[in-house]
Amino acid sequence: MNKVTTVKYILKQLPQQPEFMLCIGAEKYDEGLFEYLRGFEMAQETEDYKPMVATITIASKTSKAHSILENSSKVFELMSELTKM
Repeated sequence: MNKVTTVKYILKQLPQQPEFMLCIGAEKYDEGLFEYLRGFEMAQETEDYKPMVATITIASKTSKAHSILENSSKVFELMSELTKM
């Protein structure tokens, strides 16, 4: 089972569509997941619902992710800031 299949399964099991999804990956195999989530974001958008999807990769110069962080300590900083909100 790959990551995209796992995410599809999880999304189908949710009682309602998520408002926000954060995906952080550092492997080349995560590119398919980033691409799927970008497509999911666009496909699910309606007048009443627009999921927010943030995809982040670590230390990669080229990626399908929305953002690139320098290293895993930057991920920790980001997660710390998100928990303060």
